[in-house]
Amino acid sequence: MSGSDFNNSYMKNTSFKDCKMPYVNFTESRFENISFLNCDLTGGFFQALQVKKDISFVGSILTESNFSETKLKGFDFKDSEFETMVISPELARGLVVNQYQAAILIGMFGIKVE
Repeated sequence: MSGSDFNNSYMKNTSFKDCKMPYVNFTESRFENISFLNCDLTGGFFQALQVKKDISFVGSILTESNFSETKLKGFDFKDSEFETMVISPELARGLVVNQYQAAILIGMFGIKVE
């Protein structure tokens, strides 16, 4: 499913499990109760998503994914993996991350911890 284009799609009660989906495009899609379990979503495009109900990324790789213009309230990245990603800081309120990911985000936003 590498590079698949789901731009402007609608998905409800959908699960992706053990999928290799690098560079997948979900830009401007609408999700309702969707999960990605152990998926490789490296470099994926999740821009301007509209999410209703649950979304999860347990065990998934999100490195270099783009979530710009997406309101991240209710998103839970703590059980996923990423080294870098693009998000809109003003839309990050309510995003759940683990301690390691918090350090990555602090660095991405140019905040210095001494």
